[in-house]
Amino acid sequence: MKINYRSFADLSRDVRKWCRDLPKDIDLIVGIPRSGMLVANLASLILNIPYTDLCGFCEGRFIDTGKRGKERKDSVSMAKVRKAFVVDDSVGSGSALCEAKERVES
Repeated sequence: MKINYRSFADLSRDVRKWCRDLPKDIDLIVGIPRSGMLVANLASLILNIPYTDLCGFCEGRFIDTGKRGKERKDSVSMAKVRKAFVVDDSVGSGSALCEAKERVES
């Protein structure tokens, strides 16, 4: 198996780039621990929307967002989440993503 290594600068640039192409109606970014948490955090900061980990999402809790720049006008609560975006930053077999999907659907 060939592994391609990227720098943090590469990751940050790539996340910023693909965030432009994401749907505008995403309410929450969900990172698959551990590798997806950095991508989720970067996307959350870029898009100015909350994020959490997979377990937190299943339990109905966010990672505290604090205040940043332009505040969102609507208060954030899990009841208001209509569209969550689940991310991971690496794929070997795809099993982590499949397991995440099963957890979210149950």
